[in-house]
Amino acid sequence: ASRGLGDVYKRQITTMENADVDATIAALAAVIRAYTREASRKQRLVQDGGALFDEEAHPLDSSGIWKLVPRASAVEDFLRTVVIALELDESSVVIGLILLERAMSASPSPLILSARTWRPAILMAIVVASKVVYDEKVFLADYREQLPRYCLKHAPQQELAFLTLLGYNTTVRRGEYARYYYALED
Repeated sequence: ASRGLGDVYKRQITTMENADVDATIAALAAVIRAYTREASRKQRLVQDGGALFDEEAHPLDSSGIWKLVPRASAVEDFLRTVVIALELDESSVVIGLILLERAMSASPSPLILSARTWRPAILMAIVVASKVVYDEKVFLADYREQLPRYCLKHAPQQELAFLTLLGYNTTVRRGEYARYYYALED
């Protein structure tokens, strides 16, 4: 499913015309890194809310990146790969963070963002966010075609689990979006 700015995203996101997306990705990478470090420090284990997101059981690829707390550059690389492949703009990234934080505060079993869960969790957050932003029929098969290097075999179950954690609440108000956007910008 082609969307967003088309050919602009075929190039690296580091050009001036895409500075907002690049800055948003860098900021989100720092947030993800902080969450995974915090989970590591507290030695929190993957719980029921995140079992489907555990890369030890459901790896996205054979890199083994999930074995260690990721560096910010590794998070940025992953986010950039997803954003470029899916031709997204910064609104999907910002809304993805909003939805991710909602899932992390879900009750009774919140999603724990750890070294083992951050990639599938953020991928599902961005997939759901892109469906919200573009408000069109988009199927996981479209994402599989755009991200062939990742094993998305469990993506349907992960998407359902993510939406369940959200209580299917994917609505983002303008003020909430603005708060997150400017916090990431800072």
